[in-house]
Amino acid sequence: MLNKIICPTDFSDEANNAVEYAAKLAQVFNTKLLLVNVHQIPLASSVTLSEGISSSSKEDSMIAADRLKNICQEINRMFKISVDYEVDITIQSLSAKLGSTGDANTIIVMGTGGARTITEFFFGTNTYNVIKKAQCPVLFVPAGCSYGTYKNIAYAMAYEEKGRLALKPFSEFIKPLNASITFLHISKHDTDLSKDVFKAENEEISDFFKDKPGLNFERIWSDDVADAIEKYVRDHNTDLLVTAAHHRNIFAALFEQKPILSDLTAAPSFPVLVFHE
Repeated sequence: MLNKIICPTDFSDEANNAVEYAAKLAQVFNTKLLLVNVHQIPLASSVTLSEGISSSSKEDSMIAADRLKNICQEINRMFKISVDYEVDITIQSLSAKLGSTGDANTIIVMGTGGARTITEFFFGTNTYNVIKKAQCPVLFVPAGCSYGTYKNIAYAMAYEEKGRLALKPFSEFIKPLNASITFLHISKHDTDLSKDVFKAENEEISDFFKDKPGLNFERIWSDDVADAIEKYVRDHNTDLLVTAAHHRNIFAALFEQKPILSDLTAAPSFPVLVFHE
């Protein structure tokens, strides 16, 4: 059961967009929202936490706290949700800080922006590192992507991985949503074996989600997994792409193997939700 949404912000345009997205999501799930602003002290700095925080860092944190307080008041007025804020001065990076927060009942909503290609989107320092370090689901919101009712959700799965551990948190996530769910079965080859696996997995997933109407199953095969997924999302007006970090071939295609992504010229305009084991 989702009981908290964490949204980091540096007050940039893309972060502000993610804050609004997170607030609307918190309203839908009737859950708490926590805004986090992280001030990282460089390791090379002569000032460390053990020696004391510099006056400039203290001043910056106070300014950030004032801004967050005002933002929280505005969010509470507009969305009628429970919202709080936290300012951290730390030697940890943003990704390390976020990786140490949250649990199975938490989702991190994070804005991304400025990317010209899907490669830059997924390999932006914060995006990639948060995916690797977070212990809870992370929802990435591209710049300019506003929250709307989730009508079509695609969950990309791989034949080579069972990935059942992510189905439970995913089922909790979609409970309050009246959305059509499509499970995308990804394979590099169209073989009789892949067809048999597709049928067997359909039956298993259908049994797992037996109380959830509107389930769909699609089988796509391509040598370029990232390209096939993105094409499907765009062609089917998908509102949210979901995958799991332990689906190694999908995760590798989307997040690790840069050459696979190099031919994609457009940054994704859709949000991506990544579950972890």
